[in-house]
Amino acid sequence: MQASKSYASMCGQAQFFNKQVSTDIALWYCVNSGYLNLPTDRDTFRFHFYDLEPMIKIVKTLGYPNDENLMGHYNRTKALFGFLSVYKTMRSEHDKKTLQNMLTGLYQNGVFINAKNLSKKFVDTETCSLFVPIDGAASQEQIEKIRNMLGEKYTFTKSLTNEELYFMAKFADPKKNISQTPLDYNIEIPALP
Repeated sequence: MQASKSYASMCGQAQFFNKQVSTDIALWYCVNSGYLNLPTDRDTFRFHFYDLEPMIKIVKTLGYPNDENLMGHYNRTKALFGFLSVYKTMRSEHDKKTLQNMLTGLYQNGVFINAKNLSKKFVDTETCSLFVPIDGAASQEQIEKIRNMLGEKYTFTKSLTNEELYFMAKFADPKKNISQTPLDYNIEIPALP
């Protein structure tokens, strides 16, 4: 890698940084380029997103330093991509409301419902038939159950904190494409309500 050359962006497209550097430095640049907060159409981090995991491992193997916020940004970006994909493939308002209620359960008490015990008429008319929020704060047991349920279905949520998970689900706008959704590298995630 040190003996070969590549474009810094490792792609050669005009909108990206195209200085010729050694391949190891180009790889390091692509992995850490999220730090630059470039517009989404010139974001090398997003361009290489689906290849970043092995790229990060290579950079670590080379012993090159990565920014301390790299993995946080990577996980939040993965969640953004994941939630946008989930929202765009959801077929009904019922599914969206169920997911929203589950996320509310990260901080608010609620009751889990076994949908198999409900009549078809009830399921067809109610907006959520899996988790119903009620007054009070969520217990740790409830939060863990929700995290496990979400983690089984949406594996990209596993590496996020509860605050990040709730925020990223709300941040992802299904009416926008990923290119219309900039994600600040140093974003400050608000506390849960």
